[in-house]
Amino acid sequence: TSFYSDTTAQAARETNIALRFIEALENDDWSQFPGEPYTVGFLKNYAEYLKLNDEELILENSAALPVMMAAKLKARFSAKGLLDDPRYRLGMAAV
Repeated sequence: TSFYSDTTAQAARETNIALRFIEALENDDWSQFPGEPYTVGFLKNYAEYLKLNDEELILENSAALPVMMAAKLKARFSAKGLLDDPRYRLGMAAV
């Protein structure tokens, strides 16, 4: 095992954040998160664990969060065939 995998596994244990989410945070892979509130919560907890300023970290990543969450939502709607449903068309047009 590498130092990186050992330390991310330790961080996951100590923060109670699943390892896949720790790795997603490290790789700026916002598509892995179930929703923006979870993402912000994980960012806050992980920043505190790393002794970083959680507000600065959230602010630094805030521009990427809505875009990634919107893209993930659009993919879910598309997979379910809901993008063709007129009830959802207006709201998803901006995505």
